[in-house]
Amino acid sequence: MTSEYKEKLQANGVNLSSALNRFMDNEQLYERILSKFPMDENFLQMEKCLIENNINQAFSHAHTLKGLAGTLDLTTLLNILTPMTEQLRTGNTEGMQELFNQLKTEYNQICQLIAEHKA
Repeated sequence: MTSEYKEKLQANGVNLSSALNRFMDNEQLYERILSKFPMDENFLQMEKCLIENNINQAFSHAHTLKGLAGTLDLTTLLNILTPMTEQLRTGNTEGMQELFNQLKTEYNQICQLIAEHKA
């Protein structure tokens, strides 16, 4: 992993030192797993479920995405997904569109960064 990529990840809310610690300082493994993050379907499925007002399924996808963000230490996403998941768990959709819009912006940024690095 180049130092430039590391800096960009950190600038986009990735707690790289914590993530690498979780991956036993194996940068290659972390980078390989991180590169697969944009291919995960949970974000798109959550969006679809929110549009369809299928709150139980939206919760399930949000919870899974939160777990992925936590494992990869995508702190910015985790900080949005944590309250979002808890709201969905209780069926509370108040302010959900605003939270989702924030999540979408941050999600797209990190996915774009990962895609640019892979290219």
